[in-house]
Amino acid sequence: MRTGLSGRPRATAARAAALVLALGLGCAACAHPAHLFADNPAPATSAAPPPTPTAGAPSEAAPYPAGRSLDADAHVPDLTHVDRHDPTAVALAWATGAYGSDTAYDSGPHDAQLRAAVLLDQALAAQVRGYTPHSGPGADWLTWAAHRSWIEVTATLDHEDRPPDTAGLALRQVLVESVAHGRDGWTGPGPRAAAFVSLKPAADGTWQVSNTTTAPM
Repeated sequence: MRTGLSGRPRATAARAAALVLALGLGCAACAHPAHLFADNPAPATSAAPPPTPTAGAPSEAAPYPAGRSLDADAHVPDLTHVDRHDPTAVALAWATGAYGSDTAYDSGPHDAQLRAAVLLDQALAAQVRGYTPHSGPGADWLTWAAHRSWIEVTATLDHEDRPPDTAGLALRQVLVESVAHGRDGWTGPGPRAAAFVSLKPAADGTWQVSNTTTAPM
């Protein structure tokens, strides 16, 4: 069974400001949210899921194995019914998909990023799909996997001031919270992050994610 997007109360302005400070940004960036975003595509960066380096980056370690194919029991976000003419909907769906893992199928957080790549523009999607993890997924993942957990993600829009949308660019700040649900009945905390998302329109008028920067909460 695939799960979709869910909503929770929005974070307070004070909390959002704390997230900006966590990124190490100065007061000028706090006053001008456009400074939080890059106009040119770049790989997504985050503590969870982990950073996606430029495709082809050298590594001495062997590639980490990919996850297995999904079936009807998989609990991952459904990204097939996103309103792609709405940049907010696309940003929220990307955040939900990029963090929505199922450890019974995925070998690590990067598998969720690969599923969410359908919402990226061509350049950023190529970087994500061209990256092969060369290290284990970390202690939190091992805990979730021990319970065969899936990650239920809640992505909410931060309504702090931001530059108005233009015909060629939309900027969104998304707050990600999640809960790990074990198939043995266990529950525990999942990833929490602030994601700064840049979106640009495709030729058909739909919006695509062109750049993301994330910070753990």
